[in-house]
Amino acid sequence: MNLSPGNAQWIGQRSEQQDAFGFVGFEQAYFRSHAGVLAVVADGMGGLYNGHEASRRALQVMLDAYRDKRPDESIPDALVRCLAGANSAVHALAQDSDGEGNVGTTLVAAAVRDGQLFWVSAGDSRLYLYRQADGSLTQCTQDHSYGNELMPRVSSGEMTREEVERHPDRDALTSFLGLSEVPKVDRNLRPVQIDQGDRLLLCSDGVYGVLSEDELKGALRLGAQAAADALVALIQQKRLPRQDNATVAILAVQGDSASPKSVEPETRRLHPGKPRRRRRPVLVLLGLLLLVMLVVLAVLWFRGDLPLPWRGAADVSHDAVHASERTPAASVGPTPDARDRDALPVSDDPKTPAPFAGSAASSPQAKEPATLPPEARSEPEPEAQARSAENDAGDRDPVAEPQREGSLQSAGSAAEAPGSESPRE
Repeated sequence: MNLSPGNAQWIGQRSEQQDAFGFVGFEQAYFRSHAGVLAVVADGMGGLYNGHEASRRALQVMLDAYRDKRPDESIPDALVRCLAGANSAVHALAQDSDGEGNVGTTLVAAAVRDGQLFWVSAGDSRLYLYRQADGSLTQCTQDHSYGNELMPRVSSGEMTREEVERHPDRDALTSFLGLSEVPKVDRNLRPVQIDQGDRLLLCSDGVYGVLSEDELKGALRLGAQAAADALVALIQQKRLPRQDNATVAILAVQGDSASPKSVEPETRRLHPGKPRRRRRPVLVLLGLLLLVMLVVLAVLWFRGDLPLPWRGAADVSHDAVHASERTPAASVGPTPDARDRDALPVSDDPKTPAPFAGSAASSPQAKEPATLPPEARSEPEPEAQARSAENDAGDRDPVAEPQREGSLQSAGSAAEAPGSESPRE
């Protein structure tokens, strides 16, 4: 079951806001699975010392104590336990300030779990249930007031209803928080079933004492927050000279009332041993991206455009020679491209890596590129004689050296090639 909260407050014509409200249970799905959602409204007793502090202290203790609810503790027992803790806190405040009986607050709390409603209250703050199916409005709690204590006399004929309503002490509270023990507590032992579209209204007497039942029902047809705003707006429009603090807290029921599926997946995420994550779409997307990357790499490798850092010097020399052999003779000029330059064996260029220069110069099987012009395969006579003299002295290889010299001249003079030096110099 999905619940949405709504709330609104107005100070009215009072100098201090003595009402307080709060919710607990929306934060964790695992907690909701056994404790549900709790809404609380407290009304500090007007005219008594520290009413503002009393309502807030009772609210805070109530919410904190309910957060400590164990899964094996029933909701009715948890509500009674929390109410007793809130009463002890307000009683301690009374003893530290103006004495027992002079500080107090009312409190009403409603808990909803899996479509079942439980409540507990002390004082005259109320809980209403609005049924969307038939538009009915029901007061769930019973007021702990002296006027309500007189109603049995009306049933017996001792008093009339008009006499009760005119009684000067009709609004005096007969139970509230702040005493050593709470005199009377109103609660339900059996859960009340609530359905989709229903509304729960918790409010102080500054709301129900001003608005009629039709006005309450008209506002509760709206969503949770819209209904809370509408109720406070209706009170403000009346402009009563002695308007009390007005506070509303609403829980609107949405979705299917029996829906454990909406709780179980989120509950498992809270337990490290039971992870439940939706990984399949992410894994499929990652797999597709990896496949595309592999296809692109394969195409680049097949075309030879992919630089491979693990390829050795021998592989580079082999590819360079074949690239030179595929180059037409007309393409060999003063400014060859990178692959043509790599195909020519160079030993005197200081920028040439040593393994490549050695493999090209010392390999006896290295052939002259077939595309070199005939004049590049021989040396001019003066240079040939100088080379012959050097070869006779045993300083150079008589076979590899002419091939290297001729290869350099085929691509233009050594002095014209950028980044290279003449072997003679």
